[in-house]
Amino acid sequence: TLTFGGNILVDGAVSIAKRFKISQAIIGLTIVAIGTSLPELIVSVTASLQGNTEIAIANVTGSNIANIFLILGLSALIAPVMISKTARRFDIPFVILTTLLLLLMTSDKLIDGAGSNFLSRIDGIILLSVAIAYILYSIKHHSFDHQDEELIEASHSLGKTLIWIGGGIVALLIGGKLLVDGAVTVATSFGLSETIIGLTIVAVGTSAPELATSIIAARK
Repeated sequence: TLTFGGNILVDGAVSIAKRFKISQAIIGLTIVAIGTSLPELIVSVTASLQGNTEIAIANVTGSNIANIFLILGLSALIAPVMISKTARRFDIPFVILTTLLLLLMTSDKLIDGAGSNFLSRIDGIILLSVAIAYILYSIKHHSFDHQDEELIEASHSLGKTLIWIGGGIVALLIGGKLLVDGAVTVATSFGLSETIIGLTIVAVGTSAPELATSIIAARK
């Protein structure tokens, strides 16, 4: 349900973008990139609202680990993965810096002598601000070739597109709740911590859109 919802939501969003003459390059950097991360977003938010915060943080960190080692590793096995100059000089170092930032934010006991480690609302605002700044910087500074700048017509009618977007959101919400509930049940049944479940089953499950997209891209 998560993968299906993410796919049709991204397809609908891309169709809308094409209809309003937004370049494919910007679509890839924004709509597709964010769209494939919607399962992680929905699962983590759902887990937080239900009080299962261990699943929320474990899902994010576990998904990042799966993206780098599992997904990138499988892609490289299928075909050599070319690394652009921009990715090597900016994107990859940025991944390292954001990881260090998260580590710093979750070290309250060490830094402040607090009773527990947690992400506050201020931390959330900072993280969201960094995400927005990264997207804006990427759109402005990534170099695109002529083919990337070509605009193509929307492939679906506006009505069908809106239905896809709405259906995708509903599917993501349902899938997110089912995955969180199932993960909590499994953790409880086998005496496992929510962190272990979040780092493994939930993380790999919510990384399915990135896995499918990367493998298809490598094969092509």
